[in-house]
Amino acid sequence: MKRLWRWLRNMGLLCVVLVGVEILLDPIVGVGPISGGYVLCYNAVQWARSIPTPAAISRRRRAAGAIPNPAVVTAQNGFGLRYLKAATTQHPRANLFFSPYSLSASLALAMNGARGAARTALERALGLSRIPFATTNHAYHEMDIRLNYADPKVQIASANSIWTGASLQPDFTQTASREYGADAQRLDFASPSAPARVNDWIASHTRGRIRNAVAGFGGNERIALVNAVYFHGEWTYKFEKSNTRNSPFHRIGIEPVSAPTMRTQMDAPFHHTHDWAAARLPYGAGGTSMLIVLPRDPDGLPAMVASLTPATWDSMLRSLTKAHLSVTMPRFRMDCRADADRTLKSLGLGPCFEETADFTGISAAGPCWISTVAHQATLNVDEEGATAAAMSMPRLNLASEHMGYPFRVDHPFLCAIMDDATNQALFMGAVYNPSSP
Repeated sequence: MKRLWRWLRNMGLLCVVLVGVEILLDPIVGVGPISGGYVLCYNAVQWARSIPTPAAISRRRRAAGAIPNPAVVTAQNGFGLRYLKAATTQHPRANLFFSPYSLSASLALAMNGARGAARTALERALGLSRIPFATTNHAYHEMDIRLNYADPKVQIASANSIWTGASLQPDFTQTASREYGADAQRLDFASPSAPARVNDWIASHTRGRIRNAVAGFGGNERIALVNAVYFHGEWTYKFEKSNTRNSPFHRIGIEPVSAPTMRTQMDAPFHHTHDWAAARLPYGAGGTSMLIVLPRDPDGLPAMVASLTPATWDSMLRSLTKAHLSVTMPRFRMDCRADADRTLKSLGLGPCFEETADFTGISAAGPCWISTVAHQATLNVDEEGATAAAMSMPRLNLASEHMGYPFRVDHPFLCAIMDDATNQALFMGAVYNPSSP
């Protein structure tokens, strides 16, 4: 590792030397270094500086081994379950996919600048009222590091950014940078090019899975807090494409739909009761998984979602033990895009959307409140594995093989992509129709 790092650094320095020679020869041969040499020199130096040292990589890996505060992880999952219930109530029997991690991270960042009723509403909605604020911030910092090293065979990345057309409070920017890795970038929200700049950042940090997330900004919007999260994992136990064939998938209250159905056998954590069956289907080296919870009653998903609590969720996860499974499940895709305002307000965040909200901890340039919280998430599950991405954006106005136990997923089910060591749910969803994105 040290030799590789030294070689990369030396290559950067070599570029500098070559450009220096070019500059010296310019009076003789007329190379014209300004036309390209200086740019090459600058880029080479920046590239060399960006290469992390072996010591830095070692520190990150040690940090990745640390488990984030369990109370914060429990709070995040609790928020995800409450959001799932509220959104399911508002849109019955509709496919739903979102990232509780992305939403909570962006709102926790906003909470650093909230005061009074807005701060209280955020703490209660996110389940963080009893957790010291510094603990919450550091838990998100640890989780972001952990995600990059959770599984060497799985790609996970989370990033935050702040886009501002107003002056920001120094304490807020320092905390955002230190704990969330979010650097503030100036943005003229009135410029026609403003949406494209933010969209390019989101597309870059979701590997192109989410594009054109922002159509435009409101007249008074001056601050946007953005989180993007990306996941790509290949199944530990592959589904052979030759085994995929159409099978009926039962829907609630209407006729079944024909869906391409994958088949394989695997060893995976599993448990079943009279009411449900659940399995964690592993990705990569086994550090992450897709949790599927299947109600026994083919029409039972709405009732199951309504009954979920953090306690029942944790109890279910603890009950899973390794079993040999014969898995059949549909290949499916979901693309969900919506303003999360209505759902978040139903969870108690109404005060944050009022003009009387106090976010002076973010900016003291004038009265500041949340205008909207945009959220978009996408999931593709096929024979190779799964790819998921999500973005969350609170936008602020500124006045101014052997046959095993059959696990047949052939009716509406709950799914989640999990970090197995912490039981953090990175994404959650409810699938009512796998043939409809």
